[in-house]
Amino acid sequence: MQERKHDGLDAGTEIPLSPDPTGKERRWLSISQPEPAELGRLGQQLGVDPGFLGDTLDRHERPSLHREGETTILLLRVPRISPAQPNPSWETVPLGILLQKWQLVTIETRNFGFLEQLRVRLGKRARRIRLREAMAELLQAVAQEYLRSLRQVKKEMDTVEHDLRASQNNDDFYRMVSLQNALTHFAASLRGNIGVLQRLLQMPVFRDDQEDLEDVADALVDLQQAREMAELYAATLTDLLDAYVGVLQNNIANRVKKLTAWTVVLAVSLMSTSLYGMNVPLPWQHWPYITPTLVGGGFLIAAAIYVYFRRHDWI
Repeated sequence: MQERKHDGLDAGTEIPLSPDPTGKERRWLSISQPEPAELGRLGQQLGVDPGFLGDTLDRHERPSLHREGETTILLLRVPRISPAQPNPSWETVPLGILLQKWQLVTIETRNFGFLEQLRVRLGKRARRIRLREAMAELLQAVAQEYLRSLRQVKKEMDTVEHDLRASQNNDDFYRMVSLQNALTHFAASLRGNIGVLQRLLQMPVFRDDQEDLEDVADALVDLQQAREMAELYAATLTDLLDAYVGVLQNNIANRVKKLTAWTVVLAVSLMSTSLYGMNVPLPWQHWPYITPTLVGGGFLIAAAIYVYFRRHDWI
């Protein structure tokens, strides 16, 4: 595996691949975080419209498949943990793939750890792999990264659910909403990726090689499994959110009911004493036992109301 620090086709990381039948060298060239000007020069050197390459820099670009001359251009979306977040947060970002007769080029808008691991693994192999074999392994690595990210999301879901049971803190709800958004993006990106691979399987570039065709089909199966997992987890989160919102509303209603009941208990007991606290003539105001009678009567009425509310589970 060789590092290059120049522009265009001389930039990025290069992995030698198995030569073609005529002996011409083939390679996998990985270009990480290119500038728009670099993509323009790369497009000219590859004989590809730079507009297609520029799509890889658009964070919201959808998965697509283009054929321009002898070049097959794929744009996939791959999962990634968002940086600078207090809690784990996932997103999907574009990955550009160009397949030509003598080279495979990947345009990586971010540093993807799983692709670096794949390149290291391929570089340590005793034999050089074929060009389309490298493409198939790249697609399988993308599918496996989705499955790995979904397992991490599921683990975070379990943690948030446990925290919600204990505290029902607003921050936990925001974490759950963030996970739901991530799963929604996963499902949408996976649907696009699956459509791209289904179209790719129908193209002559893989249709004529049964072994590589099966490898790409395996990647497609993994992506479909990941989509089902993402949709299932998203539905589970929606049900959890609805359940906890209902629990919160029920708790609020119970607290309001208890506050109202205690207000009635205290108000009735204080009503009579407050009445005789006014500075106006009132019946029996000169009776020497009026004060203990009012206080005792207020307490008896309050006790009776309390017992009534207690039997009806209002307090």
